[in-house]
Amino acid sequence: MYAVKFVKKIDYFVIKNINDNEKLNMINVILV
Repeated sequence: MYAVKFVKKIDYFVIKNINDNEKLNMINVILV
């Protein structure tokens, strides 16, 4: 999924703004 490439770069910014639950949901979607 192309999302993985974006997440790797955005990950640093997103993790600071979203909650752990939100992060886990994003990771689950990416892995699936």
